[in-house]
Amino acid sequence: MINHRNRFAAAWKMLAVALLALTAGVVSAQAPARTGYPAKAITLVIPSAAGGGLDVAMRHVARRLSEEMGVPVVAENRPGVNLLIGTRYVASAPADGYTLLAMSNTFLGATVFGDIAAGYDPFRDFITVSSIAMGANVLLVNSSSGITSARDLVERAKKAGANKLSYGTAGVGSSPHVAAALFVKSTATDYIDVPYKGTAPAMIDLLGGRLTFLFDSVVVSLPHVKSGALKPLAVSTAKRSALMPDVPTMAEAMNLPDYNLPLFYGIAVPAKTPPDVVKTLHAALSKLTADPALREQFATMGFELQGSESPDEYTRFLRQQLDNLKSLKN
Repeated sequence: MINHRNRFAAAWKMLAVALLALTAGVVSAQAPARTGYPAKAITLVIPSAAGGGLDVAMRHVARRLSEEMGVPVVAENRPGVNLLIGTRYVASAPADGYTLLAMSNTFLGATVFGDIAAGYDPFRDFITVSSIAMGANVLLVNSSSGITSARDLVERAKKAGANKLSYGTAGVGSSPHVAAALFVKSTATDYIDVPYKGTAPAMIDLLGGRLTFLFDSVVVSLPHVKSGALKPLAVSTAKRSALMPDVPTMAEAMNLPDYNLPLFYGIAVPAKTPPDVVKTLHAALSKLTADPALREQFATMGFELQGSESPDEYTRFLRQQLDNLKSLKN
């Protein structure tokens, strides 16, 4: 009796295995392997350290881009040497659309102001696919300094003469560095440029009264402004920041209509990436930058989601920004 039962159970087990195999075959036939682009996971290289503004913003982008593309989009940090390590890595990666670069202002600035060769050309070695977001830096002074406006800062610098005032810069070619350089040149003033490895240590010295002024992102500065420790004098963009609506633009504060240096984030791929791949990526990024939920997330970081009509349109914007940087150095 036991043998009969064992044989009966074994027969049912074999039948169940056969049915599972048959079902798997039907499912496989109904869901063929993905073909075309993208057919596998995509890597979004972030050339900065984890936890910074670019990293936080682009991890949001990676999650949404994964939903749009239907494959995993893995955010990978490759920091170092003023963002050059990660940027060079992408420049030499296969041009197949599976390695993307998270860009910021330093993508251009490092090629103009860097103390060492950048090792890439922004437009020869890359295709710039789309803008992601735009933000602003803000000109800040310590509230105990008694400086109440941008004009007041300029007047104080001119009176100081040989006893120069000082400002901090964070990363050669970074947006805070370029914003400060343009302010100095536009106002015909002279200060001591104190370089730092990032805005965080520069902010510590500004709070401690060891610097006269600093440009930093609106969202990073906001807690110190709200606490009353820092006084915001002007933003670096052509329009006011939604996070600091009472702070004037540089055009309003100093009558500098051409002063417009946005903090920008975007996406690029290696040169020679096929046009159809670039088109697919741009379409996905366009949907992403139109997403209300993501727009709200970026607004809390002081950024406005802003896509590009086309890769060519974004390239034109970046070339104009690069020309502005070169004019500062000349």
